[in-house]
Amino acid sequence: MRRRVLIALPILILIAGVVLIAARLSAPPVRLAQPSGALAFTTHQGKTWDIGMVEPDGTTHRVTPDDGFQDYFASFDFASERINFLSNRMSAGALGPTQVQPDGAGLRTLDILSAVTTLVIEGRLDWDPAFAPGGSALAWASLRDLNLEIYVDTDPASDTDSPVRLTSTGARDWFHSWSPDGQWIAFASDRAGSEDIYLVHPDGTGLTQVTANAASDILPVWTLDGGRLLFVSERGGLLSDGLLALYAIDTADAVAGRAEDAVVPLEPADGLEADPTYSADGKQVAVMRRQEGEWRIVVMDVSERGEPMRESARVLTRGGDALFPVWRP
Repeated sequence: MRRRVLIALPILILIAGVVLIAARLSAPPVRLAQPSGALAFTTHQGKTWDIGMVEPDGTTHRVTPDDGFQDYFASFDFASERINFLSNRMSAGALGPTQVQPDGAGLRTLDILSAVTTLVIEGRLDWDPAFAPGGSALAWASLRDLNLEIYVDTDPASDTDSPVRLTSTGARDWFHSWSPDGQWIAFASDRAGSEDIYLVHPDGTGLTQVTANAASDILPVWTLDGGRLLFVSERGGLLSDGLLALYAIDTADAVAGRAEDAVVPLEPADGLEADPTYSADGKQVAVMRRQEGEWRIVVMDVSERGEPMRESARVLTRGGDALFPVWRP
């Protein structure tokens, strides 16, 4: 199978370089509002994969229409005004960046003109905020350095600190997630020529390449117990064709760099909980849970000791797979 490279943002460098340099030099520390209580997620409750939303009152709605296109992997800009995601709306054989407002309005693919508008005029350089367990640190993806890089703020409540650039390559570094113990950040990067999974400590040490495959490996997430690292791969089929396949590796093997010898297709069993996503105040955690043969989004309260309280679990989705929850800022 011929690998289809994910279309992304490097072309923007040629267009908006000078303007973005000025934006980078003047970029202030990133700040977020109080938790909204809303979540976005990737869902397959119709004919295709779409972006869905669950509101604070528990109501759910589809953000992108069930119109024959494949839409994956929601993330928010820091102003909470746009959802960024990948879609085959621009090209049937590949995925490219697309945006929509949380209410479903303003759907647009990022061609050259709209990309310049988004990044420069609207100033949307920082997106995909992800809090470490307990809200003790914040990681996000940024284009302030003319390329997708990952930043970390170890004291997001402070008004005086500055963000630290965690990655520094000419490659695309994105799709980051915290390990449940806060000791690792997993992310995807094409620095070796194809999209692969990497690990790094929040202080930038311990960089480890986990996968090394010609197919695209993206969106790493951890199981709630921290024992395994899951990721989306095109090894057996293309996302643009609607084939979302999860693979897994034991965390010990991932950290040791045993990579490809330890990667296996995921066999999801009921009760499996993955992708723990903590609210900004650290009081709630959303996960995707395998239940009754489908993936569902579940939210649990977090105890003072930082442990998810399963007795508080609220199942938010039913009637089709729902994966990869992200909190709306």
